[in-house]
Amino acid sequence: MPLKRISAICLIALLAGNVAARAHEASNSEKGPPTVRALTLAEDKVRTFGTYTAVESPVLKSGDTLHIYGEPGDFGWHTGEGVARFNVDVSIVLRRRDGRRLADKPATTTLTHEAATQPGTFFFSLGLTLKAGVGVYKAQVRLRDAVTGQIVEKSFSFALALERHPPAIRTPFQAVAAAQSDKPAAPTRQPAQPLECRKYLSQIGATISVPCEP
Repeated sequence: MPLKRISAICLIALLAGNVAARAHEASNSEKGPPTVRALTLAEDKVRTFGTYTAVESPVLKSGDTLHIYGEPGDFGWHTGEGVARFNVDVSIVLRRRDGRRLADKPATTTLTHEAATQPGTFFFSLGLTLKAGVGVYKAQVRLRDAVTGQIVEKSFSFALALERHPPAIRTPFQAVAAAQSDKPAAPTRQPAQPLECRKYLSQIGATISVPCEP
């Protein structure tokens, strides 16, 4: 099955800070370049600082959303004229297993926030809608401080299958569909359905649903 091009990419930024903010006593030059506190894939959209379920190498299906959670820490923050400002450019590139891009241009957005002082609990939650064929992919996430140009990058592996499922599930699709149906399976012969096979992908350590080869 040929891979489909990404028809739509949706980036959703959710920024939040704690009212009880903290002030920084040391300057960035004294502490060295700031580092990102956390950057990971999450099970769902995160709405509260620190409240999320991290996932590794998820198996999704086309049309699902890849959720990315980050706690930038001091990265991207700058204080001047009595205001603390957060200004970070985000780009996400999706690549096939052979390294080729899925789209000519990356998905991009800019995250900005202002406060009287830098919040002590600040995070962002990004959602990337996936539109592609069955296979193994990588999402390369790049954060760039819009003021200093400092860059933080991280790659995440994921797979797209015909059906979304955790790696541990190895039950054939037909049995799962019958179990979820309100009506018992009819003993009579049913019209032929497209065949579905299972394939183990060592890159992500998971078995996914794929179209059967003739």
